[in-house]
Amino acid sequence: MEEENSNEALKNELLEKQIHDVVAEFESLKHLNLEYIKTNERLNNEINNLKELNEQQVILNDTMIDSNKEIFKGSKRNIFWLVTICSLIAILLSFQLIDKRIDDKISGKAKEAIKKINNNLKTSNESLALSKKLQVEIQSYIANYKNIKETHSEELKASQQEFVTTLNNFKSTTLSTNNSIKEIKDNYALDLKNFKILLTKKETEIEDLKKNLVKKLEKISQANKKTIIPKKTIKKAIVKKPDSVYSLLQKAFKYQKKQQYSNAIKMYKKVLKINPKKDIAYYNLGIIYGNQKKYELAIDAYKKSLDINPNRNITFTNIFEIQLITNKNFDETIVKIYQDYNKNKKISLIKYAMLDILRDVKQHKNIDKKLHNWKKEYAKTSLGNWSFVMLKNWIKEEKDKTTKDNLNLVLKTFEAHK
Repeated sequence: MEEENSNEALKNELLEKQIHDVVAEFESLKHLNLEYIKTNERLNNEINNLKELNEQQVILNDTMIDSNKEIFKGSKRNIFWLVTICSLIAILLSFQLIDKRIDDKISGKAKEAIKKINNNLKTSNESLALSKKLQVEIQSYIANYKNIKETHSEELKASQQEFVTTLNNFKSTTLSTNNSIKEIKDNYALDLKNFKILLTKKETEIEDLKKNLVKKLEKISQANKKTIIPKKTIKKAIVKKPDSVYSLLQKAFKYQKKQQYSNAIKMYKKVLKINPKKDIAYYNLGIIYGNQKKYELAIDAYKKSLDINPNRNITFTNIFEIQLITNKNFDETIVKIYQDYNKNKKISLIKYAMLDILRDVKQHKNIDKKLHNWKKEYAKTSLGNWSFVMLKNWIKEEKDKTTKDNLNLVLKTFEAHK
């Protein structure tokens, strides 16, 4: 509607301009007519003057005729009529020349005005044709826009529906997971309570046995009238208890936190002697060996941890990180197990996808599309508390400047990811 109003305004403006030009031409013609009228008036004045002159001439001639009536009677009349006829012929010729000049001027001006009007009409028609063409194109664009808008609206509705479904599934899964965790916690708390009761009972029994043993040894010593073993040595030997797995792990954790890796490794190995199925000991040995750059030992420890407990996702990604910084291909078997177990779990897959992109950068592959898809896919997924220390040290050791710059550029993208 706004476009049609604009076209009407344009047509009105063109018509007004043409009318203004025609009015100007007719004003010019009006001035020519006024000049023509003035010229006629001047001619009439000239004719009147000629008539007066003619009358004077007649009176003069009459006078001359009276005086020379007989001599000039024939000649006077002939001269008078000759002069009169010449004057009239001259006046008629003047009128014809003036009319012709005025007609030529008027017709020329009219032709120019008509030509201008035709040009203006032609321009107006071309403008209107162009305007109609633009209107058709605009209508086409509007129709396409409406179609695209409807398509996007449908896609948005479908995405919203999918999001709602996914959210409901997530809530259901989360609720189920929370219930499972609560059940595990309750079972663990009950087992821990029972274990503490049993431990207290055993400690009481051991304490009673120690006291009885000390008494028996004292009686034997008194019966033989000499001390076979010093009393302090007996008590010290009996009081000393073997370290439990829990206490050894606590010591190992403290040593590891203080970066006293040798002592921590000894503690973890003691734990594994007591309980070879303690996967956390293998996992932490993998971390320590990785920090010491003993990568083969680290991968071996991580794999043993996975054999016992394949549910710790960080163990997989730690293996992939070590394989990346040692310029080795990812173990396809471990990758398949990892991907199958973490199917549709973005919070786990994001880290593997990040390491995979860095591997492609190292191998000089084009990662623009892959990086774009990574940003889009994991826009709302966090990397958690992932440490970039090992990757930064790996990039520092890179000798090729171009590869090093590209790795640093991509790493900054990952570091900035929330």
